[in-house]
Amino acid sequence: MPLRQLFPAGDSPPGDIKVDIIAVHGLNPRSKNDTDHAWDTWRTPSGPSGRLWLREDLPGQVPNSRIFLYQYNATAVYGKDRDTFIGKANELLEAIRIERDEAETRPIIFLSHSMGGLLVKQALINAHNNPKYTPIKAATSGLAFFATPHNGGDWKLVSLGKMASKIATTAGFQKGDDVMEVLKSGSMFSDILQEHWRHQLLEYDIVSFWGSLDDVVPRESARLGLPGERENVVKLSADHRGVCKFGPSETDQDNLKLVRGNIKDLYRSALKTGDPRRNVSGPDGRSRHYMLPSLRNKNFTGRNAILDDLQQKFFIRQECQKLAIVGLGGVGKTQVALQFAYWTKQNQPAYSVFWVPALSMAGFTQAYLKIAKILGVDIDINEEDPKKTVQQHLSSDDAGRWLLIVDNADDKDVLFGSSGGAPGIHQYLPESDTGVTLFTTRFLEMGIEVATGYVLELQEMDALEAEDFLRKSLIQKQLLQDEAMTATLLRELTYLPLAITQAAAYLNRNKTSLKRYLELLHGTEQDLMSLMSREFQDNTRYQGSQNAVATTWLVSFKQIQDSDAVAAELLSFISCIEPKAIPRSILPDTGSEEEMDFAIGTLSGYAFLVQREDDNVYDMHRLVQLATRIWIRKQERTRETTVKAIQHLEKFFPTGRNSANRQLWQAYFPHAFRLFNGSSLSPFKERSDLAYWVGRCLTADRRFKEAIRYLEQTQDWYGNHRAITDPLRLSSEHELAKAYLGDRRVKDAIQILEHIVEVRKRTLGDEDHDRLTSEHELASAYIDDRRLKDAIQILEHVVEVRKRTLGEEDHGRLSSEHEFARAYLDDRRIGDAIRILEHVVEVQQRTLGEEDHDRLASEQVLARAYLDDRRIGDAIRILEHVVEVWKRVLGEEDHGRLTSEHELARAYLEDGRIEEAISIIQHVVAVQKTTLAPDDRSRLKSERLLTCALESANRSR
Repeated sequence: MPLRQLFPAGDSPPGDIKVDIIAVHGLNPRSKNDTDHAWDTWRTPSGPSGRLWLREDLPGQVPNSRIFLYQYNATAVYGKDRDTFIGKANELLEAIRIERDEAETRPIIFLSHSMGGLLVKQALINAHNNPKYTPIKAATSGLAFFATPHNGGDWKLVSLGKMASKIATTAGFQKGDDVMEVLKSGSMFSDILQEHWRHQLLEYDIVSFWGSLDDVVPRESARLGLPGERENVVKLSADHRGVCKFGPSETDQDNLKLVRGNIKDLYRSALKTGDPRRNVSGPDGRSRHYMLPSLRNKNFTGRNAILDDLQQKFFIRQECQKLAIVGLGGVGKTQVALQFAYWTKQNQPAYSVFWVPALSMAGFTQAYLKIAKILGVDIDINEEDPKKTVQQHLSSDDAGRWLLIVDNADDKDVLFGSSGGAPGIHQYLPESDTGVTLFTTRFLEMGIEVATGYVLELQEMDALEAEDFLRKSLIQKQLLQDEAMTATLLRELTYLPLAITQAAAYLNRNKTSLKRYLELLHGTEQDLMSLMSREFQDNTRYQGSQNAVATTWLVSFKQIQDSDAVAAELLSFISCIEPKAIPRSILPDTGSEEEMDFAIGTLSGYAFLVQREDDNVYDMHRLVQLATRIWIRKQERTRETTVKAIQHLEKFFPTGRNSANRQLWQAYFPHAFRLFNGSSLSPFKERSDLAYWVGRCLTADRRFKEAIRYLEQTQDWYGNHRAITDPLRLSSEHELAKAYLGDRRVKDAIQILEHIVEVRKRTLGDEDHDRLTSEHELASAYIDDRRLKDAIQILEHVVEVRKRTLGEEDHGRLSSEHEFARAYLDDRRIGDAIRILEHVVEVQQRTLGEEDHDRLASEQVLARAYLDDRRIGDAIRILEHVVEVWKRVLGEEDHGRLTSEHELARAYLEDGRIEEAISIIQHVVAVQKTTLAPDDRSRLKSERLLTCALESANRSR
């Protein structure tokens, strides 16, 4: 698809060619071939006899130029899909590259009509991403759009799709055509509508022509929405097709005059752009100066959104003169600022760019002395303060336009001065209508103060940015061939640029595999601390700064410790617990809500805590937590901090096993687990007490194996430090027995419960609640052990006492009645069991929620009783409901859920629904084979039921 040279005539242009101009047409009407449409877009009347103004009228305005017409199959470009569109944009770039083989740096001006403008924009995006075509983008100076649907800067796919399909309609395409179907969603233009194009906006001089008679692309859609000095929006008296071709009429000639004049402006600007001296003088003739700390970071990638925000706020919308980038140490604030500085140098020739560090007053002073030397400002250091002199010069009109970057404004004393009266660098910063200042800081409060509220928060990279950054940083690119392992590594590094840089440095130096590095990350805490504390060379950071991930935040920790004791206390506590999903209610009590708000604000200001949408839940960056632990260890406060954290959590852990507390203890579980798993402390009272409360709540959640682990820890300490009759020791033994019972360790449960009952019979009265509870639990264990007579004997006494002493709706009374009925049912006293269970279920359905475990257990046993009583329909009705609820609230390995499914299968089999019964019981048996011993009674019952169901199926065939 060729470029046709219109001027000068011939392949080898004479004279001094300084600019290339390329005209690109839009969608081709169905009635025309490609060649005719390419030419007729720009000439009138149509056909070879028409006047082509690009060749006949334009050269007189742009004499030192080559003018090309691009001819291509527009239906193939716009009527296929996004990949085709991107590929066709590359074909345009390739055609241009071939024509400019000997003149890569010569400025380019694009003229484009309608959707041809979208193809040009896509080509410039492709050129940005492909080194082969990057010289074309770098050389592009001006863009003239004729009725191109930009949508006025409203970057919405759907609205652009509607506009594009409307253009297709005017070109003769109809509903159902591939072109219409492809265009209407707008998705093929998604790259144009993302940050890729917006990031380039300020790199070109732009003219947007629109037709006052155009009912397809009106003015608001035909402009990019940039300020007047960046985009000239010009009205022409023409319709959509006539906006870029001009006949002999007075109106057309007036339009042509406007078009030629604006293209001439682009041409003049392109000539200046081609001047190698353009980095020395700005458009106003003033000299421009640059002082930057290092060369451009070649590994920099992504961050388009925040770079675009900086461009918009400083240069396009000109919203502010001061702005701060705030973010976690190591998140890349300095690198973003450096990238923006180089972008400004390249694309804002009116601006000088200066960089000063805010790490110390000495470093700031040295930077100002260098600025004075660059600017040629004479300073007598014996007579004047050089900082004041530079400030005054930059604040004056003589300095012209400038961008000042104040990097690492983290120390309040350095920035604003100390309490002892030493001045801060802030009082030496210039103020000017023609200057803008960008700060980088870790502390949100600092950013708000220095930039009067104009703050951009920099987050970690996204997954694609992080992968690209790692690829650029690695010597051994082949390490990234394992995509899954690469993704895992970047996730572990939480997409933090500094952590990725450190990992790449380690991998490059040691020629280590990604797998080995991940093994170290997942190894012991000592391995992880060593890995994350290892310093490495990083030329993109200040000499002498701490580059290791785990030490880069130590200065911030010290600042918090010195300025906000409550925040330091919170930071120490959080170092011991899980860093994600931290409820506000779990944090140590600070004395008042206001103090807590202030302390959380301090940690959030340093980006150490991030608030979730639920404003009572917070997250801490995993690597920040690791650094905090290292900081605490260096201060030899690890034991003290861990003990205090355990004591606090033991004090505030929910103790009541009611539904209101369930959500709370479930939120606390991960933090308690982390405390126990991360602590090598010997058992002590608060640790054992916390283990008791955690195990108790785990039992209530039917997480029996986990509960046993914590309750056994409690017993290890209580057994040596509490008397055999101590109520708390007996309670913990009782809870452990309950967990054993839930885990089907019936013999272990009975051994403990018989001991507890014996002790409590000696020490407590017949009607004591704790004694009755233990007797009740022992009876339950006897039922599971098939010692039904013993169970009934105990329960007759327990139920009788509780009926006398407790109300009808009391949970303890209902539980005992439930167990009494279960014992009767297993003893084949079905009528007695049904009578009790119907009463229990009726009360529980009035007083408990649908998902309550005790209510569901009673409904299940009642259904089993109905089944034994041949009331199969009633049994199925209840069991279907119970199983449906259990599936929502319990894991598939839970014993209670499996028992209900077993009973439902039995009911289906009794009802002749053999296939349904087999489907359920096969699942139950498969799960029980992985979770229960071969001789477990429940497993054997299920296997027998499956055999019976299969035999019934065979007989029915």
